[in-house]
This record gives sequence, C-alpha cells and structure tokens, in this order.
Amino acid sequence: EGCLRCHDIGFVGFERGEFNAEEIRVLQTYRPDAFIVIGSTDFRRWDETFLNSGKLIFQIGMPVEDPRIISCGIDEAVAAGLLVDHLEQLGHRSFGIVGDSSAPSRMRAGHLKRVLHERNLRVSLPCIYLSEQEFAEAGVDAGNYFLHDSVRASWPTAVIVTGDMAALSFIRTLAVAGISVPGVLSVASYSDIEYAALALPSLTTIRIPVSSLAAAGMDVVLWVK
Repeated sequence: EGCLRCHDIGFVGFERGEFNAEEIRVLQTYRPDAFIVIGSTDFRRWDETFLNSGKLIFQIGMPVEDPRIISCGIDEAVAAGLLVDHLEQLGHRSFGIVGDSSAPSRMRAGHLKRVLHERNLRVSLPCIYLSEQEFAEAGVDAGNYFLHDSVRASWPTAVIVTGDMAALSFIRTLAVAGISVPGVLSVASYSDIEYAALALPSLTTIRIPVSSLAAAGMDVVLWVK
C-alpha cells in the first residue's frame, strides 16, 4: 500500500483490492495526475466521487468494463483455454476448479467452466470450490474440503486452481494426507510465481508477464498525460 511520486503519478495498492477512502485522501495530497492501480479489484465498490474526479485511472489486472478506467492484463479467456488444452492433451476428461471469493478468482472460474462446457468435458460439481479464504489459506481450505469422504467420491482427474499460492498449499494439504500429485490428481494454476518451480514436480501454470504489463501501463499513462 502507498504511493510512489513519479511524474505526478500515484501507484496504488490496497489490501484485498478493496477501496480505502482514507488512503486515497493521503495519496491525493500529492496531487497526482494519474493513478496506477496494481492488481485486480471490483471497481463497482469504489467511491464514485473518486472515479468521477477526472484523474486518469490505469489498472494492471483483470479487464473491467467501466469506461473511466484503462485496464491492462492478460486475455483470461485464452488463458483458460490454454490450461484446458494442456490437461486435455494429457488425457484428462474430468475437471474440478478451486479458487477463492475474490473477483479475479470468480472471473477465472467462469471462463474455465465455459471452456469445459464448450468442449463437452465433465465438470465435477462437488469439486468446484471457491473458498472464503484467500491465497495460501484458500488452498488449505480447499484441500481439506476435497478430503471429505463425501467429496472424494466425486474427484475428477484434474483440478485447475485460480492462483499459484492456493495451488501450492492445496497440493501440500493433499500430500500430507498421502495423496500424490499428479499421481492421483493433476493440478494446474495461474501466475507462474517464483515458488511454482520449487514444487515437485513443478507446478503447471499460466505465466502472467507482470513486468511487461507494468511497462505497457507506464507507456499508456505517459502518452495520455
């Protein structure tokens, strides 16, 4: 959280992507010409006065339909297709989805369900689980949910998790219970964080080019201003 003063641009990040009016007031004391919001958020919950202030607002994260905001991110529909492509090529025909209750996770789950439906692949409804926790805690929660006897009977052969931290903790929770990944269950994810390569085997994940997105964001903001 905070602001870096650079060419009158405020870089903004909020816990869980939630609008924080007090921190916005502090940031506005720097009189920036533009705000760059780092990460995905639900702008419908943001203060209308701020959104209508006339300041340029640029977000690096999931796309939004609000015309007051310029977004830069990956094509989430294509990313979902790539993950399903990879798992389908490995022979998987039944899938589960794990995520949290955040807007990006819900969006990714929606894209995944659409792709799976279009390809006539089986989705195990008991194994679509969006935890109320976030990040690593969501993976632990989902892992414990999957280990319930009533859910294990419906296990697919592959699970796609909407973020790497949740995926890694999901895998670890299953491993502690003696479940081999990918021996019993294959897991794929999004983000390609540094720790994904440390999993055994390495986690299959969609790379999000954060540095390139940030550079593109700066180019757009400086060009507009």
